[in-house]
Formats: sequence, structure tokens, C-alpha cells
Amino acid sequence: MKIDSSPPLMLLQSVAYQFGNQEKMLFDEIYLALGVRETIVVLGPSGAGKTTLLKLMAGLINPIHGKILFRGEEVARTNKKTSIELSKQIGMSFQMGGLLDTFSVGGNIDFALEQLTLLNRSERSEVVHSVLDQVGLAKVENCLLEELSGGMLKRLSLARAIALEPSILLLDEPTAGLDPVTSLEIVNLIKDFQGKKQASVVVVTSDLSVAFSMADRLVFLWNGKLIDVGTPAQALNSTYPAVNQFISGKSIGPLTADEYA
Repeated sequence: MKIDSSPPLMLLQSVAYQFGNQEKMLFDEIYLALGVRETIVVLGPSGAGKTTLLKLMAGLINPIHGKILFRGEEVARTNKKTSIELSKQIGMSFQMGGLLDTFSVGGNIDFALEQLTLLNRSERSEVVHSVLDQVGLAKVENCLLEELSGGMLKRLSLARAIALEPSILLLDEPTAGLDPVTSLEIVNLIKDFQGKKQASVVVVTSDLSVAFSMADRLVFLWNGKLIDVGTPAQALNSTYPAVNQFISGKSIGPLTADEYA
């Protein structure tokens, strides 16, 4: 996909984060520029802070220092109004779905629309029908979540994220635990939305086939730093030992060294 040459849609400048009960920074001096219509895939070992990075970008948590800018304005949920605006512009699909068990399939999307838009019930219903149809869930709109398969839950989580037509999609392991066919369906849904709405996408994934099929650019989060790996082709020939070990799947290397265990 051709990336727009305009200024970054989102910019992370010298961002650091630390959990309150830990002395060591989870990461420090993170810099990341997300372009318009760009897809960035975030790779890295478990515990590196990939999900935390997405939460920072969504404004769900705040950095210890540094700035996160969206369209030149600092990302901060200082009040209900700014929180609503951010939620409308930055859609996030969590690794565990983040869905509400007390609502039906359609109810999960309708609840988000009711909370974040001024649409009336009839207008919300049209959006719910449309977005569920896009992800192949139109026939289960009235079903409870316990009736859905893992793949259906992933598609519902994605549907809720795209219902507001956000400028940025933040996706945490959108294909985790799915078979290859269902994973491909999810990837195609994401690409289809991005193509139609000209959205930017940031994906955290451990599935290298998904990473290489989606990424305009890959970054690698490890040992407190964010490494700009480049294109999928550049990633395959990376000179960074940790990146090379992660992609090759070798058991010996910096990711498994004792000092980082």
C-alpha cells in the first residue's frame, strides 16, 4: 500500500512507561511515527509491552514522560468530551475481545454507538446491521456471546472497532488462536476496511505470516526499546540479533540469554 507523504497521523515522542509496582521502565525513549493509511506491525517477545504500547496510543493509560500526538494534539482523556472524541477516532480491538457478556452480538455494537454517537435507535440499528454483514455475522445478531466460536468473537471485536469508522485501528493479536483460514478472513476484513476508509492500522501479532502479509513497516519491541525493522523484506535480512532470532525461531540468541530471562 502506498503511504501518504503528509505529516504523521500519530507521533510518539520519547515515550516511557513504568508499572507502578516495578522499578525498571517497561520501555523508555520510544519514538514512533504512524503515517496516514500506513500499517505498522509490532513484533516482540511476550512481556515486552506490546499491549501496553497500544493502550498508550489509545490514551487508555498515560506515559511516565514523553508525548503522544494525534493530528498534532496530545492524546489525553482529560474529560468525558475528549475521551469520547478519542474513542471515535481511535478504535481498538483487545486480545481477549473486551466484549460485554451481558449484551447480544448486535447489542455489543449498539452499546458503543449509543455511548459515543448522537445516532438515534433506528440509525444505530442500520449501522449494526451493516457492520455485522461486513464481518459475516448478520445471521447471529441476536445471539449471545457464549454461542459464538472463537473466530466469530474475533470478528465481532473487529466489527465493534470499525463501527465508528475510526482513523486509526489498534489491533491486539486479532488472529490469535484461529485456524489459518479464519485468520486470513480476519486479515482480509482489516484490509478491506482500511482500503475503504483510508485508515491507519497498528497490529500486534505473533503470527509472522499475518505480520508479513499486512505490514508496510515492522517494528520490534524488546528490552525497553523499539527497533524500526523496516519492510517485510528488510525484516527477513535484519542485522539486529534479537529480530533475527525472533523471525527465524532459533532457540539460541539474545531473546533467550540468561540476562533477559
